[in-house]
Parts: sequence; structure tokens; C-alpha cells
Amino acid sequence: MDLRIRDYCPEDGEAVVELSLRAWAPVFESLEQVLGAELFVRLHGNWRRYQAGAVGDTLAANGTRVWVAETQGAVVGFIAAQLGSERRIGEIQMLAVDPDHQGRGLGTALTGVATAWLVSCGMEVAMVDTGGDERMLRRVGCTRGRAIRPSPSVATSRRYSSRRPERDGPPSRAARPRQSLIRESLDELKAVTAGR
Repeated sequence: MDLRIRDYCPEDGEAVVELSLRAWAPVFESLEQVLGAELFVRLHGNWRRYQAGAVGDTLAANGTRVWVAETQGAVVGFIAAQLGSERRIGEIQMLAVDPDHQGRGLGTALTGVATAWLVSCGMEVAMVDTGGDERMLRRVGCTRGRAIRPSPSVATSRRYSSRRPERDGPPSRAARPRQSLIRESLDELKAVTAGR
């Protein structure tokens, strides 16, 4: 496979939105099953229109850097990242790979490019929401853990770090409710940035 990762350009916009909708369709279908149709529609309305708007906003946002993965002249994946220079917390905002090209390492390659950029810009923490794909984070060298310094650390609601945790967390973290994990992750991020 001939893979090229390059900077996004506005001409890529339509292809990026289309591949994103195909890539995220299973996620939204699962959400609808979990939430039920009525609540799902209240939260997302027409999810395709909602998500297309979110992708478009991300692509156009000032301060966001976007890369695309291209193979045989077609855009088949993208990733968007943003710097948080004041607190040195960067964020990978969106990542999508066309379903016909998933499982070939494109998400891992895109994540590697984005995290390398975050580190090169002095970010000490990179926040990533995997959408449940823990394998991808492991492939880029992250392990389940706490947000720590120095670069590059990865913190998510699923709590991944590219380095060993400074201290062990409480036992059976996986059994805790998601909101509890999110609160703890935010508290840890505050502690990391307060120590600067």
C-alpha cells in the first residue's frame, strides 16, 4: 500500500467529511441502541448532519492542525490536533479512517504524526479520546496509566499514558463508573498543570 501523510488542504474537505461519516456510523448506531431512539434523537438529531458540521468546524478552526492519509491519490483518513500552549496540554480532537482502509495501521500512523507534532511544540500532556480503540494507543507506545510529565503523556477518560505511572491507582479502576474516571482524569490534569 502506497501511503502518504500530508497536511490537510481545503480541497480535501468533502472527502474528509464523507470518510468520517462512514467511519463513525457504527459508533452512532451503537449509541442509538444504548440510548434508545428518542434520547438519541434529542442528543444528536440527524447525526450525519450534526457530525458533518462538527468535522467542518474542526477543519476550519484556527489553531488546529490537520493531516490526511492518502493512498493511490484518495484521502482515506485524517487527524486533527490542537495546542493548548498555556497549560502545555495538546489534544487530538478527531481521528477517522475510511472503513475500507481500517486495520492497516493508518490510524496508528496518523496518531504518530500528530503526537510527534504535539511533543515538538512543547506539549507535556496530550489528551486523546479513543472511542474505545485501546489497541491503537498501545501501538503508538501508550499504556493504561495516569497523566504524568514529561512529554509525551496521553490522558483520556480511559486513562492512557506513554510512560509508567508515578504511582499506582486504586484497585479495580475498570469497575468504576465512566463519570468517576473522567472526574479523576480531570483532577490529575489539574494537578499536573498546577505543578508548572
